[in-house]
Amino acid sequence: MAKLNISFENVTGFEPVPENVYEVVVKSIDMKKPKDTTNPHPYLNTRFEITEGEFAGRQLFVNLTTNPEKNKNGNASNSMLYSFLRACGENVTEGQDWEGDSNELINTILRLKVLLEDSNDPEDINPKTGELNKVNNVRSYMSYN
Repeated sequence: MAKLNISFENVTGFEPVPENVYEVVVKSIDMKKPKDTTNPHPYLNTRFEITEGEFAGRQLFVNLTTNPEKNKNGNASNSMLYSFLRACGENVTEGQDWEGDSNELINTILRLKVLLEDSNDPEDINPKTGELNKVNNVRSYMSYN
């Protein structure tokens, strides 16, 4: 085991980015199993990087569930995944299965509508603001122009 002496004196947490529509590039997509072992549906841990403006280089993360069941709002739980795939130019159709390679979606340029949301999970929040970013919508690069 290595002995470490590390200073975190100048480390600051990231403030959430302001609510806005951001141009982003898909940096990574990793399939993960949910922590809830009764849920058989994996999710895609998706990382985006803001590509322009004051917040260029900042990272945004979205977990896209593959669960087709309806959520408490009456929408399919995987509707954000559906929107993401369509925004990436994939040929997906409501009511039909889609098969593809998530690695082919890396480096796709998109636009994300980002909101600020209060968090109930103290591990998720910024200690200064108590807020976190939530991606509300995903569109192709040509949208929102």
